[in-house]
Amino acid sequence: SCDTRSQLCNCPAGSAVTPGSAKRILIVEDEWLIAMVIERTLTNAGMVVAGKTGTVEKALQLIGGTHCDAVVLDANLGGRSAEPVADFLITRGTPFAVVSGYASSYRSGALATAPYLGKPFDAARLVEVVGGLVI
Repeated sequence: SCDTRSQLCNCPAGSAVTPGSAKRILIVEDEWLIAMVIERTLTNAGMVVAGKTGTVEKALQLIGGTHCDAVVLDANLGGRSAEPVADFLITRGTPFAVVSGYASSYRSGALATAPYLGKPFDAARLVEVVGGLVI
């Protein structure tokens, strides 16, 4: 079930989503602790996490069957490139941001076209980037 509460975080003024306008975000991250941090950060900023998964196959399935406004996508899912997921998102016209422990220069193809956040990332920066995708 979705958490539709509108809670504000300690983020820059104007970066949180206003009540009644909660944006639905999917999280595609194979490290469960990082996925939980992303979920908490986005929820505290007033966004709704519409789903989470950590594999390429499940991500494609989830994206195909779930309405979302944007996706937070780890560049490497269980040792596999998330490029097929990025390609699918581009085909669908769904905006996404890439999070990765690798340097931005290691991204290629569709992954190189999206906003990038290096791990570890700042919570306020995550909200800023994802908020920018759903304006």
